[in-house]
Amino acid sequence: MPSFRILDMAGQTAQGDRKHQEDRYTCIMPDEFSPPQGAQIAYFAVYDGHGSDEVSEFARQSLHHRIADREEFRAGQFDKAIVSGLKDIDDELYERFRGGSDESAMCGCTVSLCLVDLTGGSLLVANLGDSPVILGTKDGDGYRVQRLSQLHSPTNDDERDRIFYAGGQLNDVSGEERLGAVNMTRALGDLQLKRPLNEATVDKGLEIVAGTSPSKDTEDDFMSRIPSMRVRRLSRSSGKQILILASDGVTNALDDERLVKLVGAMEKEGHAARDISRATIDLVGKEKNSDNCTCIVVVLGYEE
Repeated sequence: MPSFRILDMAGQTAQGDRKHQEDRYTCIMPDEFSPPQGAQIAYFAVYDGHGSDEVSEFARQSLHHRIADREEFRAGQFDKAIVSGLKDIDDELYERFRGGSDESAMCGCTVSLCLVDLTGGSLLVANLGDSPVILGTKDGDGYRVQRLSQLHSPTNDDERDRIFYAGGQLNDVSGEERLGAVNMTRALGDLQLKRPLNEATVDKGLEIVAGTSPSKDTEDDFMSRIPSMRVRRLSRSSGKQILILASDGVTNALDDERLVKLVGAMEKEGHAARDISRATIDLVGKEKNSDNCTCIVVVLGYEE
């Protein structure tokens, strides 16, 4: 029976030049996941933490369970299950904060996840923040490169408008525009930039740190947990496709084209995904001032 296959997959991570490792990742094959009956679905995700590793580690341990346990997921409504799963994580972080854990409100993480539906032949990508999801599709001797994730940054006009209308503001005290102390506009955690904590009155002079506009009432979350989503059909005719999920520690050093070219060349030479992802993070992690770096490589194919 014709079908899509995961021919190989692996993830690797490195601390780089940073004092702490806050990146996390998850790789779950279909036989380890719990999709609707008859479906073959794999789960891959990268979580790039900031402030600490509390939220990224919590997401690594829990997010896939929160998604798979939702009734929407069992009904095949994967997009709704993802949104609900992200809310569950934030809700639990808020309960930790109410229980006395200030750190639970002051740190966060990106989320870039992909549900690979081998039965339906599609990818569902959902992301918060700036961790990229990239697809390389075989095209002659090379690969056609497509970024499937959306950049959530203060440089995005739509994000700027959303934050302003929610009652927030951006600042450039560090030399680049930020929301509070964070250089992204959507993330898991960062509860001080979400309702109800962003409704609290801040002391005079702290509006920049809090991301609050002193001249406007708070209307909504400044830091959104609503992900961008995209569905991409897999190709039956182009040969192998390479799916890459990474933290920005990788793509700040290698642009999408160079990254796919590197991964594709190593795969063509017969290297395993484990060795390809390791070589990738070793390459970028040795650079001076390198960030935490994480790379998941998934090799997809179609068998007649």
